[in-house]
Amino acid sequence: TQSRSSAASDVYKRQIHDSVLQLLAGTAFRLEAARRLLPAGSAALPPVADLQEELIRGQSELRDYIGTLREAPGEADASAAMRELAERLERQWGVACDTSAVAAGLSLPAQLLGEVRQLVREMVANAVRHGRARNIALRLARTGDKVELGVTDDGSGFAAAAGPKAPRSLKERVASLGGQLALETGPGGSDIAVMLRVKD
Repeated sequence: TQSRSSAASDVYKRQIHDSVLQLLAGTAFRLEAARRLLPAGSAALPPVADLQEELIRGQSELRDYIGTLREAPGEADASAAMRELAERLERQWGVACDTSAVAAGLSLPAQLLGEVRQLVREMVANAVRHGRARNIALRLARTGDKVELGVTDDGSGFAAAAGPKAPRSLKERVASLGGQLALETGPGGSDIAVMLRVKD
């Protein structure tokens, strides 16, 4: 059963690599072709260039995630990974990402770190897209078999009508990992805390 599960996982990873990555690469190529057709000085040039950069960063992040899924069980440098991710998110979203609350010398199982990185990406994207945040603070710490991840932003918060169900996709992702999510939100910003367990 375990070998079948592993084989299915390998197929899934190949499908991501062969479909999504190729789609991103193909779209970036078509954007480049379209950009070359635009006259010099066109107002459309900067937005197209920005889209190309986002697609290239997306490819890089997806390759990183696939690489994490392929890694053998083992510990990874979570502190360095979070600093690197924060730098990418700053460039991608035009925000300031503070990592001073990320524990120094922190290591996590490689696959769990991959999930943490995906959670951070989604939290930051939500903060910028929906809350128009400009400053974001990340925190990450481990105590025994518990890992606490937090993201605080200075955006406009989640809509009151969304209530405790917001953000749905994030709650579903945390639930799938067997974790817990707490959300505090208001006009001055939001704080999302996620508690995950390090499995043996």
